Amino acid sequence: MISLRMAGAVALTSAALGVPAAGGWASGRPPGAQAIKQRATDLINRAERRVRHAQKACRLGPPSGRLLLGDGGAGPEVLSVLGVFRRPATPEEQALAVQEVADPFGSSSYGDATVPRDGVRIVRQGDRKVVLTALREVPPSGPDRATYDRCTALVAHELARLAPTVAPAVAAKVRHVEHVLRRTGRPPARPSRTEGLTIAERAGDGTRAEAGILSLDPVLFRRTGTAEGSFAPGGRLRMTFVVPDGVATIDATFSRARHGAPGHHPKRFATTIRRTLVVHDNVAFVTVHRAPEALPRMVWRAADGSVVRRLPGS
Repeated sequence: MISLRMAGAVALTSAALGVPAAGGWASGRPPGAQAIKQRATDLINRAERRVRHAQKACRLGPPSGRLLLGDGGAGPEVLSVLGVFRRPATPEEQALAVQEVADPFGSSSYGDATVPRDGVRIVRQGDRKVVLTALREVPPSGPDRATYDRCTALVAHELARLAPTVAPAVAAKVRHVEHVLRRTGRPPARPSRTEGLTIAERAGDGTRAEAGILSLDPVLFRRTGTAEGSFAPGGRLRMTFVVPDGVATIDATFSRARHGAPGHHPKRFATTIRRTLVVHDNVAFVTVHRAPEALPRMVWRAADGSVVRRLPGS
């Protein structure tokens, strides 16, 4: 999944720094402040990897348990941003809810969350079909507060040890981000269950891609939506965008840049790709010749053509 909601400290690090976790750039090494951000990201990720390797309790895993089948439909948070769940469920969609709970492979990543009988929707376009499932009673996916405090303290200790190996500006950025993570990432003393959303695509050629958002935050979702990507035959990238109510079309621009390893000049595609995608039931599809980490620049537009939001891509 090319997701705008990620779990774990590494994703929080990237968000706090404002850089893509993949480390790719449009034209060689990022200049100036961006280079400092990228090097700080690399150092923090390095410290986190060492702590996770040494401390089993600091390795995040999916919640335990199996999905449960419940009554009703999507919860109020999902309903507030996704109108597709406000229409009645069809018999086919209700049957899929039962199948998702019975699937021993598809139900193991979300713990003992609840799939409502009327909480599944199918959106089709051509040979593509995406299944959206609104989860309720999703258990917390991260560590408890005590584990979080202990693991972040270990990461801070490792960063202090590594700080002399980098430039002072990078060390200062690392200290700032580590402080932000401690302040914003700390879980509540008694974490509550939340709502979530899963996205599963089954294409006509048999391609299947599956992903999800745990602890869906309506405020964040209105700003970013979410996107899922998978490979298709012929070196193509098949993408599904799920966007909030009020978005009728998406102007998507895939740049020529091909993400590469940090420190290496990335290769480039021959052309920039621009597509205008029509949103139906909060979903839009596109298939392009691009790398799997290529998230396009986007302009969300309302039905009258006015701009709802601009997203920078990666």
